[in-house]
Amino acid sequence: VVNDTVYMWQTAEGNALNMRLNYFGNPLLITYDAIYQISIDGNANFLAQATANGWSGTGTATDPIVIQNYNFASSQFGGLSIYNTNLYFTVQNNVFNGLGTSLNGLVLNNVTNGKFVGNTVENYGIGVLATNTVNLSFDSNTVTGNAQEGVSVQNSTNVSFTNNTVSNNGGSGILAFLTTLLVVDSNTLRGNSLNVLVDPSII
Repeated sequence: VVNDTVYMWQTAEGNALNMRLNYFGNPLLITYDAIYQISIDGNANFLAQATANGWSGTGTATDPIVIQNYNFASSQFGGLSIYNTNLYFTVQNNVFNGLGTSLNGLVLNNVTNGKFVGNTVENYGIGVLATNTVNLSFDSNTVTGNAQEGVSVQNSTNVSFTNNTVSNNGGSGILAFLTTLLVVDSNTLRGNSLNVLVDPSII
């Protein structure tokens, strides 16, 4: 054991546990990263939360707000909800674990200009629910073990899913209807009730 090395575990609720050990392996300091849910409604609220939480970015195309490196874990809350925004943002390298809840993991309603990269979304009702959205991209995410759809997109336009793994969800892996300019390419889909279910009007 190296003096002052930080090791990371997860508690039973899935929250990050950072334990600093001394030379003999005895704990010096324990801190919990208890992230259960983030809910954002409107541009002003988004900017205020970015400032309060130290998220980088100003919400422009060249300087998006970045939400990253969180471990969301709770059976009492959904993961990340964003409503009524058109700021540019990126959600990357987070773990969302619903621990078997019937609530949804990522909920996006009336949202424009979002990117989701390298996240894991598991054990929710619906993993990702996007409604009335524009210009969203999902790349290199893992969506698995959700009770209903892995991803559900409704009444949206210019939405892309590339290089994701969507597996073992109780409903469709990717469900899309009343959506235009939809791209589904180079994903791994397996073990879902139906891997992809798309409104025929989209094709």
